[in-house]
Amino acid sequence: MSNTDFGGDGTPEEQAQRIAASLRGSGLGRAVEEAAGRTAPPVRLIPDLGDGGLLHSLSWLSEVLTGWGEDTLDDGEAFEDPVEAAAADAAADAVDRIIEAIRPTQTDPRTPSEIRVDGRWVPQSTAPAGYAGRLMNGSMELGPIRLIEGITTEDVDTVIDICERIISDRGPLTDAANEIASSWDNRPVDVNEGPTGGADWARRALGIMHLLERTPYFDEHAETLVRALAHHDPDTDLHLTGAQVDAYRAWTHAALRELAGTSNEDEEA
Repeated sequence: MSNTDFGGDGTPEEQAQRIAASLRGSGLGRAVEEAAGRTAPPVRLIPDLGDGGLLHSLSWLSEVLTGWGEDTLDDGEAFEDPVEAAAADAAADAVDRIIEAIRPTQTDPRTPSEIRVDGRWVPQSTAPAGYAGRLMNGSMELGPIRLIEGITTEDVDTVIDICERIISDRGPLTDAANEIASSWDNRPVDVNEGPTGGADWARRALGIMHLLERTPYFDEHAETLVRALAHHDPDTDLHLTGAQVDAYRAWTHAALRELAGTSNEDEEA
């Protein structure tokens, strides 16, 4: 039996939408873990995008948080809001820990050397952590997803808070985010308006955090997939059952929506 029962009636996609909406409550993921008596970080699911898609926006955020005071404050000037400064310092450490946990799960196509994995040749650097076999629906290979460990709910909540601070346009931190976003986008700055784009990058990072919130202790689809992957030989193909395919479709549908920053209202429009 599932640890939770947030699905209810409806298609897997509709159930996933209700779960995603429920996760919007502040600190809800942590509350559910605590209620389940969990003290260690939960095992989470994450897609393997293989092209740096997940790490790119988080690396941008890391640069913002480690260098935001250098470009936005004059020499000797102090931050007017010590709470914001402390939040940025805490978030810098949190986002770096999350990056280090995600990096081994993402394939790196740059290394040409190959090894044999489950009867097929793959680049050596693409034997990722968190399950390296293929997910199969009959004869069709599904997009890869990985198990990821070591990411605490506290770190996720910390990064969510700093992303929301950037998006809400709060002072020097948002100024730095806009400066660095313009550089990363290689976009000329309008001298009359100043740099922009920090909120867009922060929303991408926020989407990754919302995806990480979908732990097996809250999301029954994630629970189904984590159990399937965790109890299967990680170097062999996993042929999903019908119920597991439904869970995969529901989870990936919600994951792509989270990463795109798309709300249910956006989809209905």
